[in-house]
Amino acid sequence: MLKGVGKIVLTGGRKSRTYHIYIPPEIALDDSFPFRRGDKVELELKNGEIIVRQIMKDCCREVLSKITYRDKPEVIKGRKLKVEVKGSSLHECSLCGRILGYCPICRSKYETPIIISLGGGEAAYLCKDCSRKLGLK
Repeated sequence: MLKGVGKIVLTGGRKSRTYHIYIPPEIALDDSFPFRRGDKVELELKNGEIIVRQIMKDCCREVLSKITYRDKPEVIKGRKLKVEVKGSSLHECSLCGRILGYCPICRSKYETPIIISLGGGEAAYLCKDCSRKLGLK
């Protein structure tokens, strides 16, 4: 996990105040940084923290809807995973559902998945957080 110190910047006058969040280069230039310039994000204020999520485009949602899954119990350390049988370059984390990979239509880039081959054309795709929870490297 990367950590850095950002900054809240206020621009505009009294009636048009806009807040910007400065993200330092050690975070923004990392390969796992999920945002690109101009991406729209969803913000959620929860328990005194701001959660920033990428807003999924319609084409990405369509690609994800064509993936075929099946539940395969007790695959890794007793965890039930959603296993991808037929998919694409865009995936959901097998445990938490976070969007991974890239959209072949609009080229939106999401977090790079950690792929676990289960044989027979099946695979589990995990985000970095879930792979750490399972003790995988």
